[in-house]
Amino acid sequence: APIISLITNFGGWRLNFLLFAMPLSVFGLLLTFYALPKRQRAPKAVPKENVYLMSFKRVLLNRSAAFCLIGGALSSSATVGTFALAYYRQQLGLPLDFAAIVLVAASLMYVVASLVIGRFVNKVGARILAIVTTLINGVFIITFFFMPTWWIAFPLDMTHIWCGAAAFTAFSCLALDQVPNHRATMMSMRSVFASVGGAVGAALAG
Repeated sequence: APIISLITNFGGWRLNFLLFAMPLSVFGLLLTFYALPKRQRAPKAVPKENVYLMSFKRVLLNRSAAFCLIGGALSSSATVGTFALAYYRQQLGLPLDFAAIVLVAASLMYVVASLVIGRFVNKVGARILAIVTTLINGVFIITFFFMPTWWIAFPLDMTHIWCGAAAFTAFSCLALDQVPNHRATMMSMRSVFASVGGAVGAALAG
């Protein structure tokens, strides 16, 4: 975020695609090509198409797994980050540099929250953590956008990010154990449902 802000200040926002996004994309592509292990082949006795189709059926026809995917999509639909920076800038009149600081603080908060909550999953349970943190997250989302000053809004925003990261981690752990024999398919669909939920939430909110 600070690098993007710096590039924007001296060269405009379009320059970020050339100096920041493109080098990282190339690096990610090379890292994926050389670092990731080769894919495992399906058993010869069963065609690949049947293996994939069976995996999707096992996940979607599992009642618990299906509700877990729907819950994750609904939780991901709270796309506050899309509008939080605009709220800081437009309603509270804060400069662009402050937005970069908010992004850095939010990223650090998200990482720390994910690590902390991961240690509580085995003790408390992923389902309870997902429900509690999602409810608390909703309360802080609502109150955040009614705050008149940044020194009240910012702590509420950071608390919301903490609870949002905790909910995401809990939902991921919950999804991982739904269909043990098809975890790869379950986690792939978890990512798809979360992305669709975020897109729908942003569209409706917009």
